[in-house]
Formats: sequence, C-alpha cells, structure tokens
Amino acid sequence: MRRHWHRVSGLLLSAAGTLFTACDGSRQSEAPFARRDSAGVRIAVNREPVWNAEAGWGVNAAPRVTLADAQDPVGALILPNRHIVVLDRGAPGLLLHDSTGVLLGRAGNEGAGPGEFRLPQALAQYRGDSIAVFDEGLRRVQVFDDSLGFGRAVPIEAGISRVSFVGTDLAGSFVFRGEGFEDRGRRWREPAEVFRVPAAGGGIDSVATLPGWQYYRVRLDGRPAFGITPFGPRTLISAGPRGIAVHLQNDCSILVYASSSRPDLIVQSPCQRRALPAEDFEAFRAERIARMRRAVDREWVTRLYRSRQLPVPSTVPPFERLLHDPDGLLWVAVYALLADEVRRWWVFDLDARWLGELTVPIDIELAWIGRSEAIGIVEVETGEKVVTVHALRRGTK
Repeated sequence: MRRHWHRVSGLLLSAAGTLFTACDGSRQSEAPFARRDSAGVRIAVNREPVWNAEAGWGVNAAPRVTLADAQDPVGALILPNRHIVVLDRGAPGLLLHDSTGVLLGRAGNEGAGPGEFRLPQALAQYRGDSIAVFDEGLRRVQVFDDSLGFGRAVPIEAGISRVSFVGTDLAGSFVFRGEGFEDRGRRWREPAEVFRVPAAGGGIDSVATLPGWQYYRVRLDGRPAFGITPFGPRTLISAGPRGIAVHLQNDCSILVYASSSRPDLIVQSPCQRRALPAEDFEAFRAERIARMRRAVDREWVTRLYRSRQLPVPSTVPPFERLLHDPDGLLWVAVYALLADEVRRWWVFDLDARWLGELTVPIDIELAWIGRSEAIGIVEVETGEKVVTVHALRRGTK
C-alpha cells in the first residue's frame, strides 16, 4: 500500500564530483554559488542539472538480492565490506547478511539490557565500519561493529516528548528531531527541534527550531478532533557530512546547517508544486478509516472527512524525502502521486550542484543508496515487507 505520510572536506568533494560527472560523461559545471543574502548566507542557485538528459540514473526493478527473514524491516544498509545489515522491528534486532543474501548472524533481543531493543526506529552507518541504531522505546543510540558486536549505548536525555533519529554527522554526533504537541487553535505548525548528541553522550546541542507538521483542530457533534493536515507541509530533515539538510516544503529551497543555529547554505533549484488529484485524497481517506479498529471510530472518522472541515491543500509539497548517501551526496525525492509509475530522486553533490535525476519503481521505498546499488523495502502481496538490493544503472532515464 502506498504511504502518504510519509545535514567537508575538499577530498570528499573532489571524489564525489568525479564520480557523478566525469564517470557519467556529463558536462562539467562550476559551483552554483551566485550570491549571499543580507545575513551573509550563501545561496546556491541551480537552473538546470549538470547531467545531460542521457546521463540519468535508474534503479533496476528486478532485485539482485531479496531478504525476507525480517518480520518488520525498518532500515537497511550496505557496509564497506559489502555485508548487508537489516534492522528488524518485529523481532527486534539486527540481521547480518553477506553480499549474496546469506544470513551470517543476528544481534539483539527484546529487552532493556546492553545490545537489546524495545522499539528500534532507525539505523545509520557510523564511523569506520560501525552501525548506530536508535531505539525509540529506550531513547538511546547503540553502536555495533561490522560483526554486530555491541560497543556502547548513548542515552538521549532531551526533554522532548517525541524524538526521531535523523542520522550522524562528520564529527560523529547523533542528529535528532524532537516534536511536541499542544492545542494552538484551528490550524498551526508545531515546532520541530533539531539537535545533536555528542558521540560520547552527555547532553544535547541545539541546532535550530523549525516548523514541523501542520495540524488541524475541528469539532464534530461537539467532540474535538485533532490531527495532521492531509498532504499538508511538514519539515524534512537528513544528516550527512556536509551538515544537516532541511526542507520546509513551503518552497523549493533546501537549507543546510553546518555548525550554527542559522543556515550556512541555501540550495535553490526549479521545482513544481503538482495539483492534488481527488483520487489521491480519496485513497488517503480510505486508508485512514481502515486503520480504525472499532466500528464506532471508523464511522466517526468517515463523518469527519465528509464534513469538509479538514484543511486540504490544492497542491502537494514539491519534495517528500531527503536522504544522504555514504559519500555525503544529498538525494531528494520529488513528491509522487498515485498515478506515477516511478519516483524521481534529484541528487546534489557536496558543492550544492544539482547533478541530475534517479528514477525508482514506485513500489520500492528506498532505505539506502550507494555508488552502484540501492536498498529498498517492498510490500509484497501478502502484506509482508521484504528488503531488496537493486543495481543502479547509468546512462538511461
């Protein structure tokens, strides 16, 4: 089922630029920095991609490897030694496979002890060959080596009710977003706190306070209803070697925070806000109602949607996900509609150049992307999810 809810060194910069320009036979381009705003923030203006039209990338629909041994996979990555790690939330733990998909081992059980999990949320490749896993239930990051040996645990001591893992930065800090919820009237956007936790733990380093989800508040039969505005704006965040990338969904800009509470760079590129088709909203409404377990709740939510009180935008946001790869390149998913057969990902290098576009079959939810492969999480006909490894092909859209 389709889901609608869905932050360097010159050596790294040189390597990334060589990989995605000269190797693809596309034209070279100067850095797009055009000006600075009144606060001195660099603004990188991209008017067209560096790649020629023939040099786009695509993800092969047929997987090279399929991994079906996780009950509820929520993340996966490929280590430098080519081993594949899958984070399983169902039977909480980590699964280690070789490059062909053979299961090599497992780490973690349900519990609160060292190396155990309660509600693992996300994983990221950490310094060297190690792996960082955030447990939402225990509010801690645990670090494992490339053989899934437990290293250490770092508690997240932020006084924020809801915390989600964004990734890691070049200094080895763990990057998070925190969100709360309070009634602010009919419509509002709850602030999202972006903060770092040092590698050794011991407190948080606030980066920025940004707009979060857009919420609504209505009344039906005297009963208040709160919720997230369907297809409304929210803040997208991803962390990488260049810094913390943020997209607020109110325009096409991507803000990059490196070390301060204001952006160090604003990346601009032409994008399009697509109209929200009626069938996409109807599909969302049906999915929302189906999630209600009790018949009385399903009936009430049905009436809520039919009351036409919910604020529904006429367009969808320009982008729906940000993802950093191990080289620090930033991949940006263009918002996809139900009728789309592929999802389009734009890629920006470490010098803020818009390199071009990657196309991915619409049923593949990218969990990780590297130089020549990508990992997807796919829902099969039985409703279960499997992890798939796909080759990236060059020279074709």
